[in-house]
Amino acid sequence: MAALKINRNIAYPLTYFYVITGYLITNHYSVNMPQMLNLTFIDLQTPFLEWTGWIYITVYFIPLLAAYFVTKESDIKAMITCYSVSSSICFIIFILYPTTYPRPVLSEPSFINIPLQ
Repeated sequence: MAALKINRNIAYPLTYFYVITGYLITNHYSVNMPQMLNLTFIDLQTPFLEWTGWIYITVYFIPLLAAYFVTKESDIKAMITCYSVSSSICFIIFILYPTTYPRPVLSEPSFINIPLQ
């Protein structure tokens, strides 16, 4: 039996869609009330800088870079499998044990600190 050939032009967008959709859905639906996480010593000593939101947002774009640069068939399969499985595990945890975190008060709304919820 021949190995399944992956069309990366279809597989990457479908995987990306699955991960983003799963994250957005689990961000709003859970089976339990969210548990408030406590601030740690490091959290209390680290200043909150609003502009660093741009660094966080790269989490949405890094997988797209990987999709562009990874071209070897076995690496494509491995990357899609790992990304899908790890995301699925996270979705289960997000649904079963949702958490929330004390958030600082933001200055007046701007493009940098648009609320995502």
